[in-house]
Amino acid sequence: MNIKRIVSGIMVLAICCGSLAIPQVSEVSNLVVFADSTYSGSCGEKSTYSFDTTTGTLTISGSGDMESYSSSSDVPWYSFTEDIKVAIVKDGVTSIGSYAFASCTSLSSVTISDSVTSIGNCAFYNCTSLSSIAIPDIVTSIGAGAFQGCTSLNSIEIPSSVTTIFYSTFQECTSLADVYYTGTEKEWNNIYIYSLNEPLTSATIYYNFGYCGENCIYSFDETTGTLTISGTGNMESYSSSSDVPWYSFIEDIKKIIIDDGITSIVGNAFYGCTSLTEVTIPNSVTSIGYDAFYKCTSLEEINIPNSVTSIGSYAFYNCASLKEVTIPNSVTSIGYDAFENCTSLKKVVMSNGLTYVSSYAFYGCTSLIEVTIPNSVTSINSYAFRSCTSLESIIIPDSVTSINSSAFRNCASLTSIIIPDSVTSISDYAFYDCTSLADVYYSGTQEEWDSISIGSDNSNLTDATIHCNSGLYGENCTYSFDTTTGTLTIGGTGAIEDASSSSDVPWYSFKEDIETIIIQDGITSIGQNVFMGCTSLSNITIPNGVTTIDRASFESCESLTSISIPSSITSIGYGAFYNCTSLTDVYYDGTEEEWDSISIGSDNSNLTSATIHYFDPYADYTFDVNHDGTINIVDLIMLKKKLLGLI
Repeated sequence: MNIKRIVSGIMVLAICCGSLAIPQVSEVSNLVVFADSTYSGSCGEKSTYSFDTTTGTLTISGSGDMESYSSSSDVPWYSFTEDIKVAIVKDGVTSIGSYAFASCTSLSSVTISDSVTSIGNCAFYNCTSLSSIAIPDIVTSIGAGAFQGCTSLNSIEIPSSVTTIFYSTFQECTSLADVYYTGTEKEWNNIYIYSLNEPLTSATIYYNFGYCGENCIYSFDETTGTLTISGTGNMESYSSSSDVPWYSFIEDIKKIIIDDGITSIVGNAFYGCTSLTEVTIPNSVTSIGYDAFYKCTSLEEINIPNSVTSIGSYAFYNCASLKEVTIPNSVTSIGYDAFENCTSLKKVVMSNGLTYVSSYAFYGCTSLIEVTIPNSVTSINSYAFRSCTSLESIIIPDSVTSINSSAFRNCASLTSIIIPDSVTSISDYAFYDCTSLADVYYSGTQEEWDSISIGSDNSNLTDATIHCNSGLYGENCTYSFDTTTGTLTIGGTGAIEDASSSSDVPWYSFKEDIETIIIQDGITSIGQNVFMGCTSLSNITIPNGVTTIDRASFESCESLTSISIPSSITSIGYGAFYNCTSLTDVYYDGTEEEWDSISIGSDNSNLTSATIHYFDPYADYTFDVNHDGTINIVDLIMLKKKLLGLI
């Protein structure tokens, strides 16, 4: 008979018999019915249950063992078995009795407290809506038929404390695909698993499984040495490397895969994974915490995704095999010592989102030879590049205003540096022990250089040759201007980039003082407008290797009388020498036939009308370095540079 009808009948009978008040609580056997539709009663010597009909939640609480039942019809909640959607076994209860939740066909969520040590026979028999369940850490045995007929069960978490799984425990679990086991493969193989459990033994077993956050799990494949982090949200924070759940096998981790959905790599997460060589970080990760990869000494490369906004202090400290790092534009902060002692690191490209290079960031990166600092950076903090002993040159972007204490201290191979006129202070010891520093290219004037506040113990900087009106043009080209001789020297590699107008070049402010231009070997093309309006320019030498002189390159260079052009030139753009009204001589390092094959654009009559001096294989050009038929100051400058190996 339906329990609700029994209770209703009792209440009607009480009213008919003249009771003065309707009771709020009625009791039938061990069943108590509350007026708010909550049922409760006992289910063990010291354990009780309550069922909330509103939410479909059955809660087991108290202490000690639940009672074991001989069939599903013997449980005190049998009459509403099909209405149970959620089962919660609270702390204090030590066992789940036989048939406790059998045939709860609507049951989809089960929470079992860590106090439970055993799960009885047929405890979850035929719970056809249950898709996953976690067995607590101290359970030692799972009874016969405990999950038999759970046809929707897709995954289960089994702790290493389990020693026995009885007959038919997972029989007819036709959807079971994944078993997450907290122990090792060897421990799994030692579990006594009785027959009729093929769905369990045929599933994929993830060994060394556990939680590393509220919604994050990990598993470790001993065969491949792969640690996989999956789930959603933040990983759990750890105060030291020994607190991470994979600490016992930390030195066996060779590969880390972080699945999409994880949002942070927390501090100490992979500290001391000395065998780690490969890491996969998804675009969902936004932060890499302090000490995250500290002393991962075998890690050779790391791909930081564009989703990451911060890299914590010591994050990659002493990753001694790391060779190259590109920090994406999404990163706005890098903690101190982040890449300290990465002794194999050769190349660093920094994020456009950074406003400073943090203290000790690359301290002791003894193999570092190439650094790209973005224009967003305003300060280079103390010790940032100290003891980068292989660094030969560096370009400080024109956004930087301060170079702090010991920033480049003991960069013993540093021979040249480009410093912009935006720099107002260079602190104590910034270039201390930079014993090879010979050339400083400064974009401002001598007067501006003298106004910079330069701290003590920077004699390696101040004793170097200061090339004022010097700096970087484009990505790969440098320039320097000698005010004494009026000579502009262009060095570097690749193309001299186009200028949208003559005012966009860094030598615009003194372009009318340029008398001679020397382009060094390594340059491959001369961009549009770059030397337009250099009205005092009288001589220019273009090295072999340059293939293109682009549109309006030398337009309105009214004093240009001669130019040396190499045989490597294949095209001269529209108006490249327009309004070069003084041009009389062109010294071409090739034959007349080769000259005629050059593609010369229109509005270059000043060039084509000049006298073309073709190369004479029998002439002596020992001192006529630019082959222009005369020996003058240009030849002397070029000869000096040749002897010094600069061209």
